[in-house]
Amino acid sequence: AAAAAAPSAAATSAARGSKSAKKRASQKRASSEESSRSGEATALFVFGDLNFRLAQDRVIPHLCPRARVVTAHRTSSGNISKQLYTSGKNAKRELELETKHFSFNEMSLFQMPEAKQLKKFDLECDAFDELYEEPITFPPSYPFEEDSDRPTTYATTRCPAWCDRVLMSLAAHNIVRESGKIEYEVVGAKVCMGDHKVNLQSLPVFTCLYLFVVAALVRVYNRSLPCF
Repeated sequence: AAAAAAPSAAATSAARGSKSAKKRASQKRASSEESSRSGEATALFVFGDLNFRLAQDRVIPHLCPRARVVTAHRTSSGNISKQLYTSGKNAKRELELETKHFSFNEMSLFQMPEAKQLKKFDLECDAFDELYEEPITFPPSYPFEEDSDRPTTYATTRCPAWCDRVLMSLAAHNIVRESGKIEYEVVGAKVCMGDHKVNLQSLPVFTCLYLFVVAALVRVYNRSLPCF
């Protein structure tokens, strides 16, 4: 019988990633249970422009799987200042990358539902592994064109990312869940809101977040829970 093929490096990496995610989830549950047992019920909210970005070294190969770098301009210090990704016999340009410049020819991939495939590159939030977040069902919230005629167009200044977030401790998350239906969605999806679009319910982000957090704090106060 033919010998079984050895697992690929990608499969091995995926398996390790899955085990790591399961381990973090297990540790998170254990930490939450320990906090509940010890009575450490602190309602903590972390929200606003957290500046989370997609892992560039992973998202670019995903966006341009068949492209190759044909130019790489370097500064006098040797740092790469510009990269151009092309594909095919005609060297079709797929991506142009510079400092504060991200020009990709398939920006529709950053809109829902296609953008769901990019969430796996949103890794910076993993550092807050003891905080909770509602499921993300909206496209990257930054950077949009600040042009009223192009409210849904991403600017070419950065790779689109979910920069604007609302994170909560377990106690805060429980309070939010008890408050009823939650809408964690983009505000002003079809109108110009500046370069960021964030949300919670159906008000402009900062007003909405303010009202949301105040309402949660009232519940915290009534329960005599510490809150930050």
